[in-house]
Amino acid sequence: MVCRYKLSPALSLHSHITYGHLKGDEQLTKEYFRSTRNLNFKSNIYEFNVNFEAAILSQQEGGIYRLRGVRRSNSFEGSLYGFVGIGVFHFNPKGEFNDKWYDLQPLGTEGQGISPAQINTKERKSLCIPFGIGGRYFFNRRWGVGFEFWLRKILTDYIDDVSKTYYDPVAISQANGPVAAALSNPNPNAESTAVGQQRGDPRDKDAYMFAIISLHYKIRYGSYLFQLPDILITTISTVC
Repeated sequence: MVCRYKLSPALSLHSHITYGHLKGDEQLTKEYFRSTRNLNFKSNIYEFNVNFEAAILSQQEGGIYRLRGVRRSNSFEGSLYGFVGIGVFHFNPKGEFNDKWYDLQPLGTEGQGISPAQINTKERKSLCIPFGIGGRYFFNRRWGVGFEFWLRKILTDYIDDVSKTYYDPVAISQANGPVAAALSNPNPNAESTAVGQQRGDPRDKDAYMFAIISLHYKIRYGSYLFQLPDILITTISTVC
């Protein structure tokens, strides 16, 4: 859902409430190092953001009627724009074990809450910086379609519950149970998953993106023009 307020013909503020679903499974990769780790996760994403939007090509409204053979002075009814803003999102990574999904963050899969040297990262909210490009085209004074491509720079590396190094699975099992140990290291016999080996990269924060196709409808009341919330048709998302 989106709400947009025009500051000028070329500048706008818009706010989004967005839902998405992220999922990853290293069994699907052909890269040997990752496939032997066999980590997996899924997470719902709920996000609220406010963005500053600047038009690259401004929308120009044509005449009220489309008459065959009549040339209109302003016939281009589209816009191309870029945007950047700030938002907050909620996430909750889950891992699969024996055909059942478990919340990962309470399990301390990298020693959180067990090792004094490991920060207890159980937060499920973080800030994000959305930016991207979009466009809209109106068929008439009421109906139009839009496309937006969003990138998110986020301030956490735990959206997939993978960030630092492998922790002792025996200590994890003693503290949080055998399921926690199994989800922290599904393949403990592999050389690449030994205690202290790299599990993630905390220097490179996570990120996710959306590609959105939307349907627009405008209503006019007196001299005021309102745009109803966009109807979301397609959402594509990924995390890295």
